[in-house]
Amino acid sequence: MKNATNIIKEIQPVFKKAFIEIKSRGVTAEIAEAAIPAYAHKNPIISRIFWGRLVKALNLLPPDATTLLDFGCGTGVASYAAAQLGKSVTAIDLDLRPLRKVMDHITFPKGIDFRECSVEGINGEVGTYDAIIALDVFEHITDLPTTLSVLKSKLAPNGVLIASLPTESFFYRLGRRLAGRHFTGSYHVSNAPAVEAQIGSVMSIDTCINTPPLITLFRIIRARLK
Repeated sequence: MKNATNIIKEIQPVFKKAFIEIKSRGVTAEIAEAAIPAYAHKNPIISRIFWGRLVKALNLLPPDATTLLDFGCGTGVASYAAAQLGKSVTAIDLDLRPLRKVMDHITFPKGIDFRECSVEGINGEVGTYDAIIALDVFEHITDLPTTLSVLKSKLAPNGVLIASLPTESFFYRLGRRLAGRHFTGSYHVSNAPAVEAQIGSVMSIDTCINTPPLITLFRIIRARLK
């Protein structure tokens, strides 16, 4: 049975080729915010770090999780990988323009339910998810308590929330400068410690991963309902 590591290894060349082509046509604000320049970066270290945090997050998915919400799906790469893992995926984002550009180059697995909406778009819907992933999303949100309240209500009793959080540490800020002009961070309103504290106040965090291990540019956490 394939795991996230193997699937990302298979799809990375295809997605990276698409991201490079999209980036070559100009980097708009939505393209930058969807992290296409990071996934497509010519520096192999920067590219490896960004793809690596995706692998680490997806490897935290419980094997028996069948339904998944990709909150802030961006380019759809995590949704694609989750579908390849056999998950039934609902993916939402405020702006699906980056995804549509990716879809000009890549055919996504059937059955992924992509929706252009806020978290309120799923609030009150019948049904829950075995897993919710939010990769580099929460640091963009001003009213995080409200968002977490809705996401908690959409988790199955044994479900998990998996989040990737930029640290905004000294090394992260240095890496942003080295990565180039597209990485301004102007759309970040919070950082990993602040977001993690808010999640920990309403859920039980059972896993924390620092990546890369020595300089910690991202925190990958997994949380469950209390």
